[in-house]
Amino acid sequence: SRTTVERRLRTEATTLEDSEAAELTGINVTTYKIRSFVLSSTYSALAGTLYAMMIKYVSPDTFVRKQSVMFVTMLLFGGSASVGGTITGVIFVLILTELLRALQDYQMVIYGVLMLVAIVALPGGLYGGIRQLLDQLRSRADQRKEARVHAER
Repeated sequence: SRTTVERRLRTEATTLEDSEAAELTGINVTTYKIRSFVLSSTYSALAGTLYAMMIKYVSPDTFVRKQSVMFVTMLLFGGSASVGGTITGVIFVLILTELLRALQDYQMVIYGVLMLVAIVALPGGLYGGIRQLLDQLRSRADQRKEARVHAER
């Protein structure tokens, strides 16, 4: 039923976000992590199959190192902890790729430097950094409201 599926999805999400808390509540974390791995592998295999059927030819030259670096860069920039972070990373890297098209010879060097900056300055990715910044701004606004309320009394 629908509630059972929703409950299982929430359980899996909790397991991936905070495995220690999930384990303390009696959830078998290893089982859910293996299920998540198998499901993601299945999706990857399906995507590869569809790609091979569409292209009709697959060779090792099809998947170059630069493309693999791009995928990792997208995850690091956006943040891999959420779907929003992944989407943010894809959009950011695609726009960056177009902006750096003229500097094609130095593109990988620039990506490397930007990845280091992203890892050090934004460990949760751009999406996590933006969310953290918005949370800080909200908390400051709440503190100012509280200060005004106390000042009016």
